[in-house]
Amino acid sequence: MSSSDKHTSPHQCLLHDGASPRQLSALATVMHTKLQQNYRCFYCNSPTMIAAMYPYLESAGIHIEREIVEKRLLFPADQRQLTGGYFDPDRMLKAAEDAYQQARNDGYEGLWGSGDITWELGPSMDYSRLLEYEQGLESFIRDNPGMIGICQYDVGTLPRKAVRYGLLTHQSIFVSENLSMDNPYFLEPQSSIQAAAHPILLDAAIGRLCNL
Repeated sequence: MSSSDKHTSPHQCLLHDGASPRQLSALATVMHTKLQQNYRCFYCNSPTMIAAMYPYLESAGIHIEREIVEKRLLFPADQRQLTGGYFDPDRMLKAAEDAYQQARNDGYEGLWGSGDITWELGPSMDYSRLLEYEQGLESFIRDNPGMIGICQYDVGTLPRKAVRYGLLTHQSIFVSENLSMDNPYFLEPQSSIQAAAHPILLDAAIGRLCNL
């Protein structure tokens, strides 16, 4: 994997084994930058993790209460993407599309967001349609350049196959606010999963990325 900081894909994957202070700080720094660039921002995670992000957002220079009141900063945590407790990619994609369009209508350059896949899948941890969701999101982001997302995959909480899907569906890997990495395992939307590398190779790559 080669490093890249000039042509970063707007749809990135953050692979980690438990949220570290370094990663939370990096996300907060990126969020601060996007707010300054007139993007509406959201952070989708459990209430516990949202609370854990607050100190990092404050350290990054974000006036949290003001940004929330002005609706420049959103913390969705109601799991409306679930249907009967199961992950519904159609509802999730529709919510993302609506949020992006609303941001544009409200005069923003676009919408930046980061979501934790463990939280988004819900308690059932049903990842059967995760590949469909990520490929749909990739297509939408390509058609709407003002949409930017960092999907968080925690290898300690997700089924391994779900983490492999994460690696396969993102053009670049988020490492820090200053570094992203080209992803040689990326599959174009609508590609057959059979075209993927062997699971052993994918798992080895995931292990290396979690240790960066």
